[in-house]
Amino acid sequence: MWHPDVLEFIKSKSGALKDTQLQNFNISVGMYDYFFEAITSNEKIPLVNPRKTSIDGSHDSRRYAMVKARHYMKEDWVQEFIIDELEANGGSIPLDKTLLVTIDEALAIAEREGAIMSLEDPVEVFNDIVKSAWESGDPGLIFIDTINRRHPVWYLGKISATNPCVSRDARILTPKGWVKAGDIYEEARRRASPTLVVTSPKLGVGGEPIAYQAELLVPIADVPIGINGHELWFKIAKPVKSYVWHVGRKRALKVITKEGYTVVVTEDHRFLTPNGWKRAKDLKRGDRIALLRLHPASLLSINGEVVDPDIAFAIGWLIGDGVMNEYYVSWHFNPANDKAISRVEVAIAKLGGGEEVHKTNEGSRVTIRCNSTSLVYRRLREYIGKDARELNGRIPDSVWRWCPEGYVEFLRALFTARGFVDHGGSIVLTALSRELLEDVLVMLSTFGIAGEIGKRDLNEVGSSGPSYLLFSQHELVIRESISRKLFMDYIGFEVGNGVKDDAKRGEDIGPMYYAEVKGVEDVGLKDFYDFTVPGFHNYIAQAIINHNCGEEPLLEWESCNLGSINLEKYVRRSKEGEPYIDWEGLAKDVAVAVRFLDNVITVSRYPLKQLEAAARRARKIGLGVMGWAHMLVKLGIPYDSIDALYLGYYLAEWIAYNAYLASVELSRERGPFPAWDEKLYRPYWITAKPLKELLRIAGVKGEVSEKVRRLIEKRPLVDWSKVREGMLRHGLRNAALLSVAPTGTISIIAGTSSSIEPIFALAFTRVVSVGVFIEVNSLFLEALASYGLDDPEVIKAIAETGTIAHNPFMPRPLRKVFRVAHDIEPIWHVLHQAVWQQWVDAGVSKTVNMRAEATPDHVRDVYVIAWALGCKGITVYRDRSKSQQVIHFGIKLSKKMAKRGEVLGVETIRPSKVGSDYSGKSTGEPSLIGTETPLNVGVKTKERGEAIKGKGGSRFRLSSIVLEDGDVGDCKSCEY
Repeated sequence: MWHPDVLEFIKSKSGALKDTQLQNFNISVGMYDYFFEAITSNEKIPLVNPRKTSIDGSHDSRRYAMVKARHYMKEDWVQEFIIDELEANGGSIPLDKTLLVTIDEALAIAEREGAIMSLEDPVEVFNDIVKSAWESGDPGLIFIDTINRRHPVWYLGKISATNPCVSRDARILTPKGWVKAGDIYEEARRRASPTLVVTSPKLGVGGEPIAYQAELLVPIADVPIGINGHELWFKIAKPVKSYVWHVGRKRALKVITKEGYTVVVTEDHRFLTPNGWKRAKDLKRGDRIALLRLHPASLLSINGEVVDPDIAFAIGWLIGDGVMNEYYVSWHFNPANDKAISRVEVAIAKLGGGEEVHKTNEGSRVTIRCNSTSLVYRRLREYIGKDARELNGRIPDSVWRWCPEGYVEFLRALFTARGFVDHGGSIVLTALSRELLEDVLVMLSTFGIAGEIGKRDLNEVGSSGPSYLLFSQHELVIRESISRKLFMDYIGFEVGNGVKDDAKRGEDIGPMYYAEVKGVEDVGLKDFYDFTVPGFHNYIAQAIINHNCGEEPLLEWESCNLGSINLEKYVRRSKEGEPYIDWEGLAKDVAVAVRFLDNVITVSRYPLKQLEAAARRARKIGLGVMGWAHMLVKLGIPYDSIDALYLGYYLAEWIAYNAYLASVELSRERGPFPAWDEKLYRPYWITAKPLKELLRIAGVKGEVSEKVRRLIEKRPLVDWSKVREGMLRHGLRNAALLSVAPTGTISIIAGTSSSIEPIFALAFTRVVSVGVFIEVNSLFLEALASYGLDDPEVIKAIAETGTIAHNPFMPRPLRKVFRVAHDIEPIWHVLHQAVWQQWVDAGVSKTVNMRAEATPDHVRDVYVIAWALGCKGITVYRDRSKSQQVIHFGIKLSKKMAKRGEVLGVETIRPSKVGSDYSGKSTGEPSLIGTETPLNVGVKTKERGEAIKGKGGSRFRLSSIVLEDGDVGDCKSCEY
């Protein structure tokens, strides 16, 4: 539902295109959970060009993020796996090397790469889908997320990544400003935000296996900025939901660059170099690592604490040229900085300053002081949030959480107090504390400004330099032309235009892409924190680019290997004539069928080596069923009943349970499938919904009858722990075991109902390539005989409509049990599919048949409830919605069908016991083929010649019978 051509695809078989193309294809739209969620939240859905989401830059569609995407970050097991994978791989995995690309990541990549072609209203799109399905039967829906969520060997499809570990004090850019990694974790934990469990044993000392949700600012797009002929690409950042957890104490490396950028990381943390990603432990002196160049437009995504500009300026000046100790706070100025003095005085007044403010002018130095008992002092402490003695040499933590406007005023004051423009036009900031300058480098990166830290004797300062000279100091120098321009445009000095002119006239210095590694130091054990950021390879820490690491039913080249059990054959009768289910016999045959299908994989010859490799890698088989409706008829249970759902649920579980036991046994004998991984394999039964939950979702109420309860209680014990133990000990021979196929052809050969479908009609016409055939249900013929109603004229009357549901002359027990597809409300169709799907690891073939008068709203309701119930897909078919229909309800031929040969007469033949055993060639004329004890009705046509006649039957004349005794089925003792 993300492809840009999907809107045309939806309408490809409806409207003017109906019955004109794709007639030999059933089409479906792949739906994701976010589509239905968008409907309820009134949000737009993106249509994405998959080619622009290439993970590795190739044109291989298999490596497009949108194609590979599976699962959501919000799913606990996905989060858990990503954390485990990162821990197992040292905390860093490239996106194209991991097992899990999430949909969140793919959509984020699409947005970052400009791959989103349009945003559509999901309600309008869904209406188009519903309208087309109502009009032509297509498209159906495939629920991609449900398929992948219950795909046991999901790991065979490559999927993605999370991030490396950073130290507790590393500053991470968030929507609330630059926040320490440790503080992000603590705040997320206090919020009791959504969590996930980290099960990896590779946590460090003191690590905690719980991750909490946080929000980071992450680069999503590149935008160029040019000056003096130089062009540099800057990154736009936006908020992304992430997870943070405490990794614990691990060996730490401090990476130091010649320019003064530093970061403390784990050994396997990777940095981007001109030659690709490189681990911290492999960095050498002289290596270059990429700097983050953040576009100033990203400032719009930072919503830190709003602070008064004058107060922010005053705090900046205090850090640059002031003192705050336990006795007083003071600011010091060059008398020429009258504008700065004025601003600080305004700030002091806003802080509550009064008579206690002392200002002195010593000629070369102006000082403003407030003692510790003053309101100004106390208010400043509230703003700074630090003990006075902790201010030395660093930017206070509280300042890092300010809004960008606060950063501007803080840096403007700091640079005016301690900075100048040198003779070469470079902007210089001096300080006794190197750590302060390292902090300033990080804060400047918020505006896309790069600099470098060094040492020199400040005997010569520029025209705007400080009025006093200090001894040898550390200095931060902004040389790059683009950075100088950005500094003057966004920050500047609180002085006249002379400084700006000096910076403009400065030497033209090209763009700074990388910082040069000066050294990598082992700093012992440090506390580390890790982040999972869906959809991106990096996040922002310490102004350096940090690396972000972290099915369908059939995968590439896999093929179907299907077989179906006829459930009808497992209905037995006791000596008293009561029907029951042969549970033991069914279990025995399931084991034989699993072994048989596994043998098929071994002995089959494949036309391509890729097919053989895929088939034998996972050894998937698809054991299914047919004859479900006939089983229910023999047990006297209506298809559209709570009883049928209960029986189907526990019968499907029994088949699945014994199939898995058989596969475990085969694994013990022959070994598990080659791709078996006991840690990654996710048994689908752990996600099976309880039956009562399905009924609750569907809004269906009722209790199982005592009759069906007794049938189910005779089923032997199911113990899934036994399967689990067997899998841990021996593995599993087959990655997938069950699949309910349509069984259209084999059910006819077997003489039973198809798949888990209800009886389509008691009589219907089937149109195939060689002709038109009329079929009457065999069990119905037997039931009529038991009531003495197997008269040809009665059969003819019933056959014309195909149903007896509303025939008052038919016995009530027959009307209750012989419910055909169009007698059954759509909700029961969907519920049967959902019930069986809980225990089937592949797909369940099922069509929701609707009467011709069904409305688009009926289609819409079916699609929505199928998604909610956990079906993997859904198909609807409204009678007469196609001009060329394969099966027609009843035997009244339409005018178009009659053109194949004018009906001249009807002959009735009672054939042999075997439904598929009839004589004559297939001539194309209508012919009734019964099953078990069939009644074949041949219809002659001018065009086709003589009718097909069954073997060994005797002819008899059609006669009429009138039932005048009212409702002969009005039996008060019948349960149904």
